[in-house]
Amino acid sequence: MRAITTYCVALGLALTAALAPAQTPTWQWGLQTTNPTPTDNSQIFLNALATDAAGNVYVGGEYDNAAAGGAPLRRDFGSAGRVGPDAGGYVAQATPAGQWAWLTPISSTPLGGGAGYDADVTGVAATPAGDVYVSGYARGGSVVIGGQSQPLGSGGEGLFVARLSSAGQCQWLRTVPSRNTRPALALDPSTGGVVLAGAVHHRDPERLAGVAVSLCGVAGRAAGLAGHRPR
Repeated sequence: MRAITTYCVALGLALTAALAPAQTPTWQWGLQTTNPTPTDNSQIFLNALATDAAGNVYVGGEYDNAAAGGAPLRRDFGSAGRVGPDAGGYVAQATPAGQWAWLTPISSTPLGGGAGYDADVTGVAATPAGDVYVSGYARGGSVVIGGQSQPLGSGGEGLFVARLSSAGQCQWLRTVPSRNTRPALALDPSTGGVVLAGAVHHRDPERLAGVAVSLCGVAGRAAGLAGHRPR
């Protein structure tokens, strides 16, 4: 049986420019998810981390069952909510005091026979106003974030990018058909928009918000880069 895995998903370190060179930084707080049923063989990972000007911490990642059997998957983010029972991704906010403020699960719908669907968050970025951009990779029929849903195309996999409000509500969601790529995400300070980079496949009609991605790689693969202005 594979070992049950639990990870701390946010830690604050008191390290500022005001500290003298001889001073030792100290931990301010620690925070993790909890597993109410340790026999469920589940695991949760942190893949992305960001902060904003107010000191809030944003984390994103994925969760799944490491082995068959046991209780249904479930992980609690304090009073902010829980994820499970199916595998998927998440974005959560922690306050400067080290408390979970909100949780937004990210899931995908089954495609075809119903097997092999999941979503992973690989990038998180926060604007000065507290809005949050999130990117990741998913398999299945569609990506679902709150009340927003976007198809992944006939290939059943691709990358996604979404904008969440300061309260974790999905404002918009875009998908790009792709093959097993983990996109990178960054904010454009000159426009307030988001820049997304990832790999694309020559057989896919790659488009992000109407902007075609140029294909110039070797063996049908290329680095794609697209920008999206906020709305």
